[in-house]
Amino acid sequence: MKTIKLSFLVALLFVGNEVFSQNSGGYSKGIRAGWHYAGMFRSGDQQFSNLNSFYVGFFNEFKSSGLIGGGSGIEYFQNGFENQSGNFRMHTLSLPVYIKPQIGPIFGTAGFSFNFKLGDNREDFPNVITDTKFFDIPLTLGLGVQLGKIQVEARYFWGLFDAAYINGRGYKNQYLQLGGALSF
Repeated sequence: MKTIKLSFLVALLFVGNEVFSQNSGGYSKGIRAGWHYAGMFRSGDQQFSNLNSFYVGFFNEFKSSGLIGGGSGIEYFQNGFENQSGNFRMHTLSLPVYIKPQIGPIFGTAGFSFNFKLGDNREDFPNVITDTKFFDIPLTLGLGVQLGKIQVEARYFWGLFDAAYINGRGYKNQYLQLGGALSF
């Protein structure tokens, strides 16, 4: 049932954006990928090392008027941490939604994402990671440069909900993404 709901949400996101974007001044879609640097935080403190990983996905963007645009997409990445016992990974499907003000080649992004956990390896950490959650909504801010069909960007995400319970305490995801995008 969760798979059906998720599939419906993804289809609705892309169809809605496609219809809305065709009526606007500029429209593009493409792929994005890069380095994903994830950590888990409790009350702003981090007790574990960051997890180095990657992100990959697709996006739709539109420019509504003048300097303001927006976009949405679908991405895959791994959140978690590294410690002496190994790497804890939460495989995540993310549906970002953002506004994108742009002046010349420089742009910013601000928005949020709907993150869905596809799976994790908590069984590798018995009696340490007691639970992981299926859903999170991180807020995001970013900055980038667009040169023709190529974008270089940096985005930071702050999870709003506890994503994992480690030693009985809730931890939130925070992550940095550095990468690029190609429009077509």
